[in-house]
Amino acid sequence: MIHKTPLINVRKILVAIGFALATSGAHAASISLDPVSGTGPQGSQVTFNLIENFGSTSTTGGATDISWNPSVLTFQSFAYDSGFGTPPRDTGYDVHDLQSSSLFSAGFGNFGGIALSTNTTIGHVTFNLVGNPGSSTDITLRDSAKWSGFWDLTGAPISVSYSGATATVSAVPVPAAVWLFGSGLAGLFGVARRSMKRCA
Repeated sequence: MIHKTPLINVRKILVAIGFALATSGAHAASISLDPVSGTGPQGSQVTFNLIENFGSTSTTGGATDISWNPSVLTFQSFAYDSGFGTPPRDTGYDVHDLQSSSLFSAGFGNFGGIALSTNTTIGHVTFNLVGNPGSSTDITLRDSAKWSGFWDLTGAPISVSYSGATATVSAVPVPAAVWLFGSGLAGLFGVARRSMKRCA
């Protein structure tokens, strides 16, 4: 026996699915670091851009926690991009909080809301590479535990997906002179062996 679903129920289901998708899409957002990897010799600096992609969602603000391994990196500075914030963010809401040697929080806001466009640079974070050559660390992002995540104009939380980066202290290359010196020693050793064989 075949049961037919009334057309009205199918319409209700489709409307509910569409509403759920539209609602979840309206609150989807992402914050990431660019580039996804940075490398330099010990004692140098590496800078990452903090990029947001909130689509058409406006936010009253929030903050992001940035963490890393302090034996590889030390925090140097964070600066907001000169073009960030439309309408202009209220700098009174800015968060610059170095909570520990491995955790920095960056945040922004505006009581009237900030309309964020796609792929906008929030700011630039710079680290000193202090680890041993060849060492590396993941730089991770998440909603700030101390300052909270992001909120839309209705007071609802915005679901943000985060993508971090990797920083690596480049290995010290062996200078060409060392290779030439080694080759010269090997050559001398070979000549010495031949001489010893002739004497014997």
